[in-house]
Amino acid sequence: MSATAHHGHGDGPRRTFADFSRGLIQRWKYEMPGSMLDYLTAMAGDHPIRFEYDGCWTPPQFDDVFNYCFEMSRKNIWSIPFGIYRRETLNLHPTLRVECWDGDTDSFREEGTLNIPVGRHVKENIKVFVIGQLIPYGTGVLVDRQQRVWIYNPPNAMDEFIEGTKPRTAAVVMYPGSTMSKTTPLNLLEIYEDSSIEFDPMEDESTDGGDDI
Repeated sequence: MSATAHHGHGDGPRRTFADFSRGLIQRWKYEMPGSMLDYLTAMAGDHPIRFEYDGCWTPPQFDDVFNYCFEMSRKNIWSIPFGIYRRETLNLHPTLRVECWDGDTDSFREEGTLNIPVGRHVKENIKVFVIGQLIPYGTGVLVDRQQRVWIYNPPNAMDEFIEGTKPRTAAVVMYPGSTMSKTTPLNLLEIYEDSSIEFDPMEDESTDGGDDI
């Protein structure tokens, strides 16, 4: 009697977990949380999936920046079209920070005070919140309480700045009510060189904070 292989019902190649993961990704990638999408792509042995913001972009309100960037991360939206500057298309990476040579201390992140020179020995102090940085540059993107959007060049940024700008340069690039898209010209509307930013101290989660004043 000759032996024959018995495969049971549904003969054919067996589905692997990688196949199963790809099936879930194909069907649910736009709905599932970013952490789950990253897990499934890793299990499938594929490159991470990153989405681009679709449509015209309006900056978040100052007090909503943290939640806004968290939501972008949850949806795996890593790139926001940020206009055309000197014939180059720019994108905003909404990570609440700019990568700097700072000993891994996250020195350029979240909320702070932008100090811009407005006259001889006179500076204006403006509360700003870091949305992220322009890709692939070391130029940060900030928003203030008036809903103006700024760029700023940290002197210790890991990457170069956008063309024609110097370290410690701040510039308004969007006024309240304006939007940004892939084809919007990015103009430096107000330029302030020799500016600086002082960031608020990180909250110590190990101690109880008092009431806000």
